[in-house]
Amino acid sequence: MRGLATAAKTLRLYPPTSPIPRQAAESAIQALQAHLETEPVLALTVARDGFASQGVQLGAGIVGSADLAETLRAHGIAEVDITPGCTTDELLTFLSLLTKEPAETQAEGGLAAMLVAAGVESVRAADVALTVVDARVEMPEEDIDEFLRQLAADPDKLALWWASASKGDASTFAEGLLELNTAAGPIGAPQLLQALAEAFKSQDPSGKDAFLGVAMEHGEAQDLAGRVINLLGTGDMADALAAGQYGTNMLSLSCALTSLPLGSRMASILTGVEGLLPATGHTDKEREFLKHMVDVRSKPDEETALVDANTSYRAVADAVVLTEEDLEVARS
Repeated sequence: MRGLATAAKTLRLYPPTSPIPRQAAESAIQALQAHLETEPVLALTVARDGFASQGVQLGAGIVGSADLAETLRAHGIAEVDITPGCTTDELLTFLSLLTKEPAETQAEGGLAAMLVAAGVESVRAADVALTVVDARVEMPEEDIDEFLRQLAADPDKLALWWASASKGDASTFAEGLLELNTAAGPIGAPQLLQALAEAFKSQDPSGKDAFLGVAMEHGEAQDLAGRVINLLGTGDMADALAAGQYGTNMLSLSCALTSLPLGSRMASILTGVEGLLPATGHTDKEREFLKHMVDVRSKPDEETALVDANTSYRAVADAVVLTEEDLEVARS
């Protein structure tokens, strides 16, 4: 905590050309690496009087800690997660973004989105507007609603938010989608759906996978995700399924195809997926297996046993059944 606070303070005190901020960030990284050898993540919750991690208060009495927490609150940040592999450049980028005016970062989609846009992978910031946060972090409700309405109407900002939110907890991502839907309201719903459809197209495979997962879960967000899917073209859906985690094996792919709200478009999307399989290294045999599993999963009843489906197998099975008389003859 001391290293982070010091690095943040040096960026405010020294010009960008000075080596001192980098030296301070390097020292902070060394301390972080020692912590992350035993913990998978350093999760810092922003509180009124500093920070907390796993319920333990941090930063009390450390020079600059309260100032850093205040800066994060001003940017609407509820939590910062730092994961293994964090580099000095990533930490400096994060801290440099904090030197911007909050209104400027909000206009560009928020700090979390700006981190993603800058290529920072090991420092994640949770926006207060779209996450369940510490009750002590305050933000006027009208400001939150206005931020959400602006986000819902801007495909570019929405895409940046999506790229960040989809990397975290799936339920939090789903909650964020629902909050956007609530903020948009009935009048803004069509514009939100169109913006979400456009944002989907710009996501990497993992971002699309996260959304497809929401669409397959039975929850409040499933209906919203289904309406977005209805706006996506057959090619967009086929590409998302084939290129992501569901396309790695045919069982997962068949499950996704039959679980997603595709309706009458499932057959055409399946055809599109089949056409993409050779380019992803799958064989004709796998393609046939996919079609078979989609057919099986689409039937309301369980698959007929092989011995019942093909009478020749039943005949062979009956032929090898020995009667008691046959056994007596064999014994004698």
